[in-house]
Amino acid sequence: MPGPYITTDALKARLADFVQVSGGELVKGWESIAADSLQAAYGEIVGTLAGRGYTLAQIDQWGRRFEFQIDLALWWCGVKGAWDQGDVNPTVLKELDRRAALQTVAVTGEEEAGILAPAASPVGGGPLDTKNDAFFWRDPYGRKNPWD
Repeated sequence: MPGPYITTDALKARLADFVQVSGGELVKGWESIAADSLQAAYGEIVGTLAGRGYTLAQIDQWGRRFEFQIDLALWWCGVKGAWDQGDVNPTVLKELDRRAALQTVAVTGEEEAGILAPAASPVGGGPLDTKNDAFFWRDPYGRKNPWD
């Protein structure tokens, strides 16, 4: 199902752990920040990978989509002013910004280890070898096949 891959409640639980809030409870008003951050993270993932040629169906099957959305959503919470809740190491916060990694990350499926090819891959690519083809070169004048 397309859409954010994690729930707002799951993000709020991660956020409470991340900012080390005593008692694990965030103050009121986090519902909208968490929801906005989830949408922003989802938009970053889909926008970047679609720009690389992947379809929404391929992105929704990507095995690392949860990991990237959690990190990006936590980062977006920080961008939207969420880090006044507790102590957050700025180096760790910088590591959560995975937008640059989306430009080069391998997009693999959940079950298989193979790489999902972008939807815009060229048709008919590969080596030009006709030795194992069902149809082969038969020139009536006895010329040699130029591709052999």
